[in-house]
Amino acid sequence: MTDSETTRGIRLNKYLSDSGVASRRASDAIIQSGRVTVNNIIELHPARRIMDGDQVCVDGIPVGIDDPPKLWVYYKPIGEICTYHDPEGRPTVFDALPPSLGKVISVGRLDVSSEGVLLLTNRGDIARHLEHPDQAFSRTYRVRIRGVMSDRTLHTIRTGVSIDGMHYRAADIEHEQSRAGGSNSWVRITLHEGKNREIRRICEYFGHSVSRLIRIAYADIDLADMHPGEIRDVSDTLPRLLAKKS
Repeated sequence: MTDSETTRGIRLNKYLSDSGVASRRASDAIIQSGRVTVNNIIELHPARRIMDGDQVCVDGIPVGIDDPPKLWVYYKPIGEICTYHDPEGRPTVFDALPPSLGKVISVGRLDVSSEGVLLLTNRGDIARHLEHPDQAFSRTYRVRIRGVMSDRTLHTIRTGVSIDGMHYRAADIEHEQSRAGGSNSWVRITLHEGKNREIRRICEYFGHSVSRLIRIAYADIDLADMHPGEIRDVSDTLPRLLAKKS
């Protein structure tokens, strides 16, 4: 905690978020469901102030914002969703992770049909820093599309495009030399923002359906030789990533 937070305390929902338990909104739901205790007493109020020395547990497991910051890269397979609990019973990223990681949150999301780099951390403040639009961390993808993009389409994407009232900033895009074969081709796209389903919407707008989408890098953290479902500790990159300030 900062000096002011030590004196005045910190809201319970923010404490859980900063601890990496969940987002602020999701923390509200966790608290109100009776899963959180403060000093061994169930606490149902997200606005409860947590003071230095208070013991906070979720499902009986202690959590704290003073834990050493950690960062992992997970190769998310196709079919897993980036949520803690899915009402439809689909497999989630967090169900697949080893229990030894403890409570972690994802830096942004990948949709269920996408695969590749998903960063995980035990600290909400780190997640917010890495996904904040002002930081403009690059995200690089390999995308298999139907057909071959024209030079005109590539130029439009490189300069930015508006679709149904939503503006998508300029992206770096190029054909890959190795074609997918048949009626498909591969492009490599680097974004500097993280709007929902951005690549799929842009490609489909220009008449190219997406049959495979792999995020191969977030900032300078890449998949290397990882396979789907594997996880790698990249905490040594945190000083460099966190040095980039808004």
